[in-house]
Amino acid sequence: MSDRLLPATTVHDTIPVRRGPAPPDGRQPQLLWPSIAYRTRIENCDTPRFPVMEEIHERRNLHHRGIVLKLVAFEVAVESALTRVLVLDPHFDEVGLNVLGPALSRSQALDVRLLTSRGDIDDQNRERWRKTLVRYLNLNRSRPGGVEVRWSTKLDKHSFPFLHDRFSIVDDGLWHFGSTVGGGYSGLTAASGPWSASDTRAVEFFEECWSVCNA
Repeated sequence: MSDRLLPATTVHDTIPVRRGPAPPDGRQPQLLWPSIAYRTRIENCDTPRFPVMEEIHERRNLHHRGIVLKLVAFEVAVESALTRVLVLDPHFDEVGLNVLGPALSRSQALDVRLLTSRGDIDDQNRERWRKTLVRYLNLNRSRPGGVEVRWSTKLDKHSFPFLHDRFSIVDDGLWHFGSTVGGGYSGLTAASGPWSASDTRAVEFFEECWSVCNA
């Protein structure tokens, strides 16, 4: 795979989701399905309800044509991150990288860590992809000096935290994914967020996992 994780595409990203009154911090947790919309071109979009059959089929077809699929709300959150982007996903792979990498190019996050299992990615490719994430992260950084991306593969589903679900913490928001972090899985999947990281003890839990796994 080339260092450019995001294939050329005509997909335009929007978030056509009707939102209710937002809390004081401007964020309102939602249950969202990554979907597509037909406008002047086919667009990635998030929907607050199950997509219709045609959209589910077409979205899967887009994946087979090399189009990057994503949860747009999560992508926007990563692009706006100022503090942290933490990924806790036992099955994180190229599908997640294709969403995370380009989003990091607009992020000012200072702490970017991935805790995953080894999966089907060999060490050489993983290190190459980690370096690609580092290049994305430092592409448009407003402060001098570079920021590293730390990626540990010591997460084991048979050991603490016996993880099944996938999570990401972006600044002080927690995102929960039914499949790979980023919402790029081509099948029907949903995600929710951003939940309060402090109310859910999300950062503390991530740090516990990072420590116990000797990441």
